[in-house]
Amino acid sequence: MKLIILAAALATLPSAVSASPAITVIGNTAHVAYRDLDLHSTGGRLRLSDRIRFAASLLCGDDQIESLTVGSKQTSCYRHALASGLSQMNEVTSR
Repeated sequence: MKLIILAAALATLPSAVSASPAITVIGNTAHVAYRDLDLHSTGGRLRLSDRIRFAASLLCGDDQIESLTVGSKQTSCYRHALASGLSQMNEVTSR
């Protein structure tokens, strides 16, 4: 299962793949930072949502789609990862 975890702060890990300063992928998990965002503003929530979508595409994407089965699995993975990340975002912003 691929997961997205919202993180208020990220530690620099040597085994991590960093797609951007705000997103770190470690294995099947993406850590998405949001400390720099104002989650009480619409703009801050939109920016975090964009980060979550990008993290989901990093976790589940593959440029070498060779069959419909692979494409279907990637779509399912992306939807699951996105739903997980957005759910966490909603939890954090409701505090």
